[in-house]
Amino acid sequence: SSFTSSRGVLDPAEDACAGDSDDARARRIRRWLELHGAYFAKCDLKAAPHDAGVSVFYEGGEKDHVSLSPAKLSVKLRGKEQMLMLTPDAAVVNAQTACQHPTLGGTFRELLRDGTLDERLATMCFLMLERRKGEESVWKEYIDALPRNYDTPLYVSNEELDRELKGTNLHAAAMAQKEDIKKVFDGRIRPAMRTLTVEVSFVVSWSARIEIQLGRYEY
Repeated sequence: SSFTSSRGVLDPAEDACAGDSDDARARRIRRWLELHGAYFAKCDLKAAPHDAGVSVFYEGGEKDHVSLSPAKLSVKLRGKEQMLMLTPDAAVVNAQTACQHPTLGGTFRELLRDGTLDERLATMCFLMLERRKGEESVWKEYIDALPRNYDTPLYVSNEELDRELKGTNLHAAAMAQKEDIKKVFDGRIRPAMRTLTVEVSFVVSWSARIEIQLGRYEY
């Protein structure tokens, strides 16, 4: 598969993502959103700086304040609120989206009910499942618009952290964050994904991917 490295582990930079530019993905996600009923008044979707995916850019000139909710982007101009962008529920990914999945919705609801997942983790698991589908996912354009690169400690190796931050308070904080993320993955995401899919290889590949990012994977 073109989405796997030579060691058989999913490549985070390529996994089920389109290979074109962020500008092209921005145009596609806008068309996709409009097909789902989104409304763009005084903003547009464009490539964000530093390979950070697709972002919303205000195109209305001067402004007093911009506010963002999951479905509505608005701006205050001379004290008066004006609509910039409206996104319908059909184009929003959240825990409710996961719970409405045609085959796994009931499982997501049970995992939320028993505390294995919270709303944030349910959304993450849903996106992992959909991302793995690649071209077959109805959320492909949404997923393709997400950032490819991150500058959080999870995406920096332990060796790099030691080299750049050893002896500082930031080093300890970064290592603690990585350990906390690993605990969440092992204690909550891994069991949830085992419940959500019967394909053991799928769980193993995601486990390897996370552990590689944590700098703890052993070949």
